[in-house]
Parts: sequence; C-alpha cells; structure tokens
Amino acid sequence: MAAAALLLAAAPAAAGGLQLEGRLGLGGRAVLGEHAAVSVKVTLPEGQAPFSGRLQIGASGLQLSGTELKLSLLPGTERRVRLAVPYHRNTIHSAELIEDAGGQGRRVKVELSDDTVRVDRQSVVLLASEGWPSLVADEKVTLIHVAPQDLPRDPRVLRGLGALVVPLRAEGREHLTDPHFAKTLRDYVNGGGVVVFCGRADAPRVWVGSPLEALL
Repeated sequence: MAAAALLLAAAPAAAGGLQLEGRLGLGGRAVLGEHAAVSVKVTLPEGQAPFSGRLQIGASGLQLSGTELKLSLLPGTERRVRLAVPYHRNTIHSAELIEDAGGQGRRVKVELSDDTVRVDRQSVVLLASEGWPSLVADEKVTLIHVAPQDLPRDPRVLRGLGALVVPLRAEGREHLTDPHFAKTLRDYVNGGGVVVFCGRADAPRVWVGSPLEALL
C-alpha cells in the first residue's frame, strides 16, 4: 500500500485586500500516487474593488492541467473551491490568483506546504463524521474524520482509501438525504471502493426513503 502523508495548511496570503488560503489533503492526509484534495478559500473584504480573474493550481512551478478556474468576487464575499490534483513525493503545490487585464493587477500566490509526516499502514479509513469516539483505529489503520459536507465529489480523491465508513444515526443526518452525497458513495463503490454503514442495532432506520437506501 502507499504511504499516507500528513499535510499542513498553507499560511494565508494577501494582495490588494484579496485574501487566499489553501489546504492540501483530505482531513490533512493524502495518499502518494493517488489524487489529493485541494481546498481553496478566496476572500474579498468590504471596501475593496471587485475581483475578476482566475485561480491556478501548480506543482513544482508548473501549472497542473485542468485546474484553472474563472473566479469573480464582489466586496464582502468569499468563494470556496475544491479540486483534485495528483500527489507525488517531493512535489511542491501552490495556489495562485491572477486578476484579469483591466483590473488592478492583483496577484497572490500561496504555497501548499510539503512538510510531511508519512505513516505506513495497511489501509486508510475515512469516517464521514466530525467525531465518533466509539470507533478507534489501531496502529495498522490511519483513520480520517471528515464532515459529510466536506466529502470530495471527485471519486479520484477517494480511490486510495481502504474503506469509507458512514454512521447511520438520527442526529446530524442531513447528509443522508443529500443526493450529491449518495452519488459520491455510488461512484466510489462503482470504482471498486468499499463503503461500510454502521450504527446501533436499536437505532431508527434513518436511511429508509433516503437516496442511500439503494446502496444498502
């Protein structure tokens, strides 16, 4: 199996009031040789000129194909963007905002840190919950907690997982009725992934009538 890498979030960068933050990895981790999740937040405070330009993700100084996006922001707004990029050893990733011609020429770039602590394991298990203390991993498993709403829509990011665990419980179950969440799980399973649904034996059947029922 590949090694999991613990990746730090990049320090925010700013230019002309435009603020850029980026994070590489899913729940702080990525799997070498697979696609990693990239999360970018762009903020334009009140009192600044509107922004229209593009976002680019680079690797070791080169722009990655298919990662350029057009972005427009009004003062007092923010945009969050999620992408998937190939992750390899000794690669420095970056996110860069470039304003279109005719603007103020604002340009801001932030490095997605490559300081890593690699963990050998037999599998990576993703738990679609912000916290479920009754599930504890041993030294052979890397357990990642991710809020259901932050689960990547791109199945390539999930491809390196050993399994995806989805708790079925009455509280915090909004994602169970989300068709996009169900589609992400279905694409992951169709690609050979393993989804494990779990819950108490006496728990309400919260999945009945939900988009997830077809997967059970």
